Amino acid sequence: EFYYDNSGKIATKTNNNAGINGGITNGMPIIIKTAIKPTPSIAKLQKTVNLQDKTDAELSITGRHDPLIAHRARVVIDSMVALGILDLKLRQK
Repeated sequence: EFYYDNSGKIATKTNNNAGINGGITNGMPIIIKTAIKPTPSIAKLQKTVNLQDKTDAELSITGRHDPLIAHRARVVIDSMVALGILDLKLRQK
């Protein structure tokens, strides 16, 4: 729902639409939600092939794995959003 706030500006009662109506911002904060797939390395013994020997092989993953890839992915997501907004701003000119 739209209404006039105390300063006379148009605002919305809630921001359930994440700041965008019909592909156009409505002045509310733009909210972006992202889902990130977990890292695919697993400690389970896996069947595979050895390309050099052309034989069947088993793969065992050991060592340190980073299950919190979100810390690095956030930088990429923030950068891509910034590039998208910049692209839209440049198209207006």
